[in-house]
Amino acid sequence: MFVSISLVTCQVNYTSLVTNINNACPAGINITEDTQCDFTCPTGYNLIGNSTVYCQSNGQLSDQIGCEIITCPVWNYIWPLIGSCDSNSNVDWSTECTFECAEGYLFAGDDTTSCGVNGQLNGSLPTCTITCQVNYTSLVTNINNACPAGINITEDTQCDFTCPTGYNLVGSSTVYCQSNGELSDQIGCEIITCPVWNYTWPLIGSCDSNSNVDWSTECTFGCAEGYLFAGDDTTSCGVNGQLNGSLPTCTITCQVNYTSLVTNINNACPAGINITEDTQCDFTCPTGYNLIGSSTVYCQSNGQLSDRIGCEIITCQVWTYNSPLTGSCISSSVVDWQEECVFDCSDGYALAGDKTTVCQEDGQLEGSLPTCLILCEVDYTSPVNNTNNACPAGVNITENTKCDFTCPTGYNQIGSPTVYCQSNSELSDQIGCEIIKCQVWTYNSPLTGTCISSSVVNWQDECVFDCSDGYALAGDKTTLCQLDGQLEGSLPTCLILCEVNYTPPVNNPNNACPAGTNITENTQCDFTCPTGYNLVGSSTVYCQTNGELSDQIGCEIIKCQVWTYKSPLTGLCVSSSVVNWQDECVFDCSDGYALAGDKTTVCQLDGQLEGSLPTCLILCEVNYTPPLNNPNNACPAGVNITEDTQCDFTCPTGYNLVGSSTVYCQTNGELSDQNGCEILCEVSYLPPLDNTNNACPAGIDITENTQCDFTCPIGYKLVGNSTVYCQSNGQLSDNIGCSNINKCSTLPCSADVNSFCVIMMDTFQCNCYDGFENSLENSQCNPGTPTVPCQTDSCMNGGTCNQEPTTFTCTCLPGFTGLRCQNDLRCNDVLCEDTQACYQGVCVCRDGTSPVNGICSEQCSSSCSLEQERCMQSSCQCRPGLYRKEGGQGVAQCIAARRLLRTSFIIRAINDVPVNFNDAYSDPQSKAYIAGAEAIRYVMPRLLSARGFRGVINAVLLGYFQGSLGVDFTVSGDETFVGNATTLMNALLQESMDSDGHLIADNTTLLINMASLSVTEITDVDECADGSHDCADNALCINTDPGLGFECLCNEGYDDLYPATLPGRYCILASDTADNTINEADDSLNVGLIAGLVPGLGFALVLIIACAACACMNFVRIQREKHIAQFVMRGRPSSSHHSSGTSNDQLSYRIESSQSDVYYHITGSNNTRTTLGTSQRSGDRRVPSSKRSGSSVRYSTGLPPRMGSSQSNHYNKYPGSDIKRSIKGYGQRSGDQVSSSRRSASSGFYNSGLTIHE
Repeated sequence: MFVSISLVTCQVNYTSLVTNINNACPAGINITEDTQCDFTCPTGYNLIGNSTVYCQSNGQLSDQIGCEIITCPVWNYIWPLIGSCDSNSNVDWSTECTFECAEGYLFAGDDTTSCGVNGQLNGSLPTCTITCQVNYTSLVTNINNACPAGINITEDTQCDFTCPTGYNLVGSSTVYCQSNGELSDQIGCEIITCPVWNYTWPLIGSCDSNSNVDWSTECTFGCAEGYLFAGDDTTSCGVNGQLNGSLPTCTITCQVNYTSLVTNINNACPAGINITEDTQCDFTCPTGYNLIGSSTVYCQSNGQLSDRIGCEIITCQVWTYNSPLTGSCISSSVVDWQEECVFDCSDGYALAGDKTTVCQEDGQLEGSLPTCLILCEVDYTSPVNNTNNACPAGVNITENTKCDFTCPTGYNQIGSPTVYCQSNSELSDQIGCEIIKCQVWTYNSPLTGTCISSSVVNWQDECVFDCSDGYALAGDKTTLCQLDGQLEGSLPTCLILCEVNYTPPVNNPNNACPAGTNITENTQCDFTCPTGYNLVGSSTVYCQTNGELSDQIGCEIIKCQVWTYKSPLTGLCVSSSVVNWQDECVFDCSDGYALAGDKTTVCQLDGQLEGSLPTCLILCEVNYTPPLNNPNNACPAGVNITEDTQCDFTCPTGYNLVGSSTVYCQTNGELSDQNGCEILCEVSYLPPLDNTNNACPAGIDITENTQCDFTCPIGYKLVGNSTVYCQSNGQLSDNIGCSNINKCSTLPCSADVNSFCVIMMDTFQCNCYDGFENSLENSQCNPGTPTVPCQTDSCMNGGTCNQEPTTFTCTCLPGFTGLRCQNDLRCNDVLCEDTQACYQGVCVCRDGTSPVNGICSEQCSSSCSLEQERCMQSSCQCRPGLYRKEGGQGVAQCIAARRLLRTSFIIRAINDVPVNFNDAYSDPQSKAYIAGAEAIRYVMPRLLSARGFRGVINAVLLGYFQGSLGVDFTVSGDETFVGNATTLMNALLQESMDSDGHLIADNTTLLINMASLSVTEITDVDECADGSHDCADNALCINTDPGLGFECLCNEGYDDLYPATLPGRYCILASDTADNTINEADDSLNVGLIAGLVPGLGFALVLIIACAACACMNFVRIQREKHIAQFVMRGRPSSSHHSSGTSNDQLSYRIESSQSDVYYHITGSNNTRTTLGTSQRSGDRRVPSSKRSGSSVRYSTGLPPRMGSSQSNHYNKYPGSDIKRSIKGYGQRSGDQVSSSRRSASSGFYNSGLTIHE
């Protein structure tokens, strides 16, 4: 297997307020090293961190990303100023603050301000000053506009007032606001008044004599009846306080009264007025009237006129007259001038003379009296015609008037054609027209008619004739009454009929006898029948004299006799029955038989069934399950095959065929052999493991229950049982391998407290601690030159450095702990609880606990299955490499995936709602993204289970792509899953065909484009390389075998907050590093932390109890290094070379105890070496090789002196097949592999050779 290099990535997380302006870094994704992200915030927000952020080589972004709302300090203010935002508080951007003054104070400045983007309130603080309230009515005018009514003015403000015309000012014209809040004078306007003149009767006024009236009030005056008014009748009160003008007077008069007919020709005496004494009035009357009294009248001293005044109308005498003359004016009466009289005559008379007359100005009627003449009444109806137009119907004509008359065609005239009015008021003859009439013929049944036999009809009346049922009419059916008084034509007769009745498919080829009609005697009818029918009766039929046809008419369908048959043959047509022409009979066989011959037959024209009777052949049922394959496609699983059919079978790689490769159907209905595929187990291991029974060579596949016996050579310990067999799940019953024996476990170097033990395969070596030396002559470690002296920056946060023989210690100020006083217990000025630790400046809960109401409780440990789940945000989620079982009933479980099939297709609709790719499908938090993922998660496992797939765990969305909506997801299966990419694709294709293009589970449907379907099996997933792991930035990601999972382990120098529930996900600086944020003296690192790193929990607990706090922390660190080495070197072949201490091809790590340190050296190949561990008790610094003694362990030139870095390191853990195996490390910013000489001290864990390919 080739292991690819993983690039360094950084996770980009930010809220929706942040805008990624170069679109290079969407929220929630991982970006590669050196990728630049440009960010900005919306108006009202400040950017947290730089506007440009890039991915650093340590897997961290160069700065934090976020948007922080702008806040503004509120001005400091006191009463009487009142505001909606508290004085000296802070408000967010765009928040509005309003201000006002207490009652009695004047507000100056802006009453509203808001927080601006500059972090300051807009404008400036308003002020309040003392005021005086200004109140006056609308009559008062403030001429300097300083003091409008109803407002408050400030102290010393001057107000100038005036009043409108007609009013006097109340108070001073100038008023100002005094210091007591009162105005200096009152403000108002008072109306001007005037005294009314003194006057007496006969003068009458609207304003009382000697009273007072207001300015502009109007007073009107008049005189009593009989007196004449002199002077102004109206006056008003002026601004000077006096009435305008002077008092009017009254004098004696005569009243002039006359009607409108009278005309005052000198205009001195209009009607209805009073005139003064001696005034002369001249009068006249209009035409038709005579004057009453003198034409000249004058006013006398007694107040009376000298004569009457009036006009009298002229009248006429009406003529005397008698009947038959009548009139509107009574005979001999009197009528007025211009009155009209209208005259007329009684009935039977006509007026001769003027009908009207009028009374004239001379008193006589106009014209002379008229007379009356005798009349005759003319009365006739249509169609009489008055040809000379002298006598219209309905009028009266005078004596001797002549009338000429005619009649139209079809009528005879009654009376003389000329008639005149006689002196007796009667016409000389009658007037009329009589219609011409005809005699109807005499006839009898069966002839019938609309005109009664022998009756009379009018000119142009129509008579219609017909015959009774069973007869046909011969002759004219209709006739008309003519001008000669005779009917047109002659009387028709009736002939006998025959009724023609037949139904389809009878055909009348000569068309003489349609079905449902009647034909006359001797009419001939020709008949035929269509194909499939025989004619009933003669082909020629005629109508007989008795009204009956000569023969019957009809068509009879051809029939066939059904063959006689019996079981196992079955049919839709009953055995030996009769069926009609073209009827179809379908045959089949009972279960276990196959039909031989024609399945269907049809009744033919010759009355025989088509073909011959089929027979039934025996069947064999073919039943098998994947992975058995039928390469000749003759025998699909679940079908029945006929006798002697041959089936070819094979098994895929990883399985053996059970039974014959060729099977056929026998006469007893059974297959000639049973078939199946037998499971295989892959045997994979490396030297020095030896298979003693030779049944299981490395790299081959063995069948189920095959037994393998293994041993290890001297110096190695067998991993797992010595006997392993192949299980039914395709897995070996135990792990197989060899591990080194720990020769330092008995502490052989403990006699020299300044030495530590190093494992040398099947032996050990005692080396000196840093600061101590030994030689070939003297193996005792003696003090040497101090290697770690006190420096100015040795102790942090004001700590005091104390020089020790080989190193230094620090005495810390209160509030700080750690070897270098680097731990600030305040954690961003907040003291964490005992149950918490400081992580990235925040107090967080430790392993196995979660926050409940602000307190870390063991809620997760009681509700989650810690072997399968982890507690995240107070909910149980599956651990990496495990998948939530979907589609079953009961409690869902987290199951390890043994098979992954990557599937993609295009969705057109979800639950019949069309879907199309858009930006929402790029946001995992959007409703659209989640809805699509939930549909895939719900439908796929249920659909596949319904299709017979076992062991389906879940379907997990990987992402969307362009299409209608392209989806990419994985289907995970457990160890019982049987199938492959082909069977999965076939199942989806079949489901789509069966469901009209849909994938359906319960009420959830996906309409898909099956042409886009793609299924591939994932045989190896390297989450560490592709960045899909969730290990912390300061943790090691280890890819597991067979490639469907990974493990996380915190780097050296970091403590794991959650080693049991979230191992390697939350790593904080350990107590022996410079930037640690957790107190190493705190005992809150629980047993779960140690148990997650040390293979032997009991041994770890003994050490924890026995050792001091510092030594315990060092022990945990060393156990971590050992654990890493075991991960990395698992399955690594041993070398045939052994060394006593100077070899450069050894991998080492140290176990530190209170007496000595132990280094483990695991031999590599050639000069390849990976170094783990340290040499001095402080556990932080490394001893350069130049300072080592001859017996000390040597380090390869250029190797990094520490294990782990600030970024994630990547290792693959899997068995190989030869000794040329490598460990690939990734530590540079680019993520490439580089030579050891170019690594810096911040790089990760490497061996000097870097790459040895498999």
